[in-house]
Amino acid sequence: DPHRSPELRAFLLQTSILSEVNPELAEAVTQRPDTSEHLAEIGRDNLFLTRLDGPGNWIRYHEVFAEVLRRRLHRETPPADIRELHIRAAAWYEAHGYIDQSATHAVKGENWPQAAKLLTTIGKNYYDQERIGSLRALLRDLPEEPFVHQPLLAYWLAWAELRSGHPLAAE
Repeated sequence: DPHRSPELRAFLLQTSILSEVNPELAEAVTQRPDTSEHLAEIGRDNLFLTRLDGPGNWIRYHEVFAEVLRRRLHRETPPADIRELHIRAAAWYEAHGYIDQSATHAVKGENWPQAAKLLTTIGKNYYDQERIGSLRALLRDLPEEPFVHQPLLAYWLAWAELRSGHPLAAE
């Protein structure tokens, strides 16, 4: 929207990487102190968002709106800058105990040491609970590097592939 300030447009693009956002997470990702004002403006203008129940002033952008923002972000922003946004999100989520979300952003940010550590935590839970499909989905599309940092991930992926009836993939 050309009528929006460049700061608000940048805020929307940067926070589009998040499935849900609150002022503290937005500030960590965007490194801007004015996130509460931007979120208030978005709320006042009813910009395709849903307020989520519970503490923390969490919101979620409408799925289609978020997808449009993410596409624009990828068109207008260098990949290294997008990876940095994900790395900041991963750090915030980890510091606040949201391990699944942290792992997702560590992978998207290609922070392989952090991703390997977090995926090991999640993977152990999936392995112990025999959540074979979830474990396989979590690990199968990763590049080699996280497996180098944490070889146990390779064992779990091979186990999940075998249990899913994919012995060649397990090999």
